[in-house]
Order: sequence, then structure tokens, then C-alpha cells
Amino acid sequence: MNNYLRTATLFGRAMLGLFFLLPGIMKTQDWQGTIVLLEMKGVFFAPVFAGLATVTEITFGAALLLGYRVRISAGVLILFTLVVNVTLHNFWSMPGDVFVSELQLFGKNMGIVGGLLFILGMGGGQDSLSRHERLDPHY
Repeated sequence: MNNYLRTATLFGRAMLGLFFLLPGIMKTQDWQGTIVLLEMKGVFFAPVFAGLATVTEITFGAALLLGYRVRISAGVLILFTLVVNVTLHNFWSMPGDVFVSELQLFGKNMGIVGGLLFILGMGGGQDSLSRHERLDPHY
């Protein structure tokens, strides 16, 4: 693997991991605000789902960042992001003033899913703790 590919893989995986890890940590800093936001979106049992979201984002975001069990982490984060997209960024049912921002968030999250799918398929790269998970021995 050349240095460019190795560096790009390392930083891409790390940035995707931080994308989940940091919001997970931020939820712990403003727990009540997180619950209120979920309740405003119509989520039942908001404290339970806030807890699940926090644990998911911190656990699998950190694993992705460190390169540990990257395929499992990517798979869990794909499912998590799709659920969040359908339940919280359902732009199709939003009024005009919120429609555009929710559509942008939905689209951004689908791009994140695309990056996670790439990791799911290719593994975490040569610098991951789970190097043995790679399908392509040259990657």
C-alpha cells in the first residue's frame, strides 16, 4: 500500500469515527437537552433512545477511530444512521421552512453511510488494530 492510500485510509476512518464519537460525548454533556430534542421530534421513550444513541456513538465511533473491529463498527453505525435518518430527518413530512434543512441533513447522513459502506467493504486499512479483517491483502 502506498503512503498516500495508507494516510487517506487512516484519516478517513478516523474522521468518520470522530463524526460519531464527538456527538456521543456531547450528549452526555447536555443530557436533558438531548432528551428534549428527541421528545420534540416525537420519539417515545426518549431517555431510553438517548441512552442507546449515546452508547452506540461513543462505543462504535471510538472503535472506528482506533481501527478496532471496523467492519462490525461500520455495520452498526450504518444501521444507526439509517434509523436516525428515517426517524429524525424525515424531510418528506416536514413543512416548507424545515424541509430544506432536514433534506440536507438526510443527504449528509447518506454520504456518511456511503463512507461507512466503503469501510465495511474494504476494512480499516493497514494502520487499523483489525488489519486481519481486510479482504484485499494489498490494502
